Amino acid sequence: MLHRRQILKSGVAAAAVAAVGTPLAWAETAASKADGAALNKLFDQFMKENLDMSPVGATFLGIDTGARAKQRGEIDDNSLAGYQKNKELISSQLQRLNAFDAKSLTGMDELNYEIVQYGLQIQDGDDKKYDYGGEGAGAPYIVSQLTGTYQQFPDFLASQQPVENKDDAEYYLQRLDGVGTALDRDSEVARHDVALGVIPPDFALDKALTQMAALRNVDAGKSV
Repeated sequence: MLHRRQILKSGVAAAAVAAVGTPLAWAETAASKADGAALNKLFDQFMKENLDMSPVGATFLGIDTGARAKQRGEIDDNSLAGYQKNKELISSQLQRLNAFDAKSLTGMDELNYEIVQYGLQIQDGDDKKYDYGGEGAGAPYIVSQLTGTYQQFPDFLASQQPVENKDDAEYYLQRLDGVGTALDRDSEVARHDVALGVIPPDFALDKALTQMAALRNVDAGKSV
């Protein structure tokens, strides 16, 4: 998401300096700039939709402020239903991008279009091909030595969650209270995946159990 936003900004900048040349070239560039602006607006809508579904992502990007301030105390929906909603959103975004008339796009705008389209195509294809692991391919096990709420959330709270005032402290506690819900959702998805025959290898489970025990055995007053 962060990289996509950076790409969009560079595309707008490229369009702004491209309006030079003959009158015909100017007309072509003006049309391209108009379509480029429309494309950036569509990408901004995609980003808003993704951030609306990912409070943790908003915090990670440092934009859980203003209208998004309450997201600082919320967690992502990592349930089966939540993953399904995200898959449907990816599919919807791909359909809308494919419907965009990209013929007049040039330069960075054209490249931005192709990059985002490719990414959505891969994600949507994986989502339709695989019904386990939460989302798409690349991480087949919802819980392993590398994946899962237990593995990711403690470090996130310790290193990414800002606590600078009373409101931040309340948001931190709200998120901490949501960890149990997130763990239960991991269990829900894991049971679903096991029913499909998707089971992590023994070494992954053994390491995961060791890491869970290490986290659990730390006194609350000494944890970060």
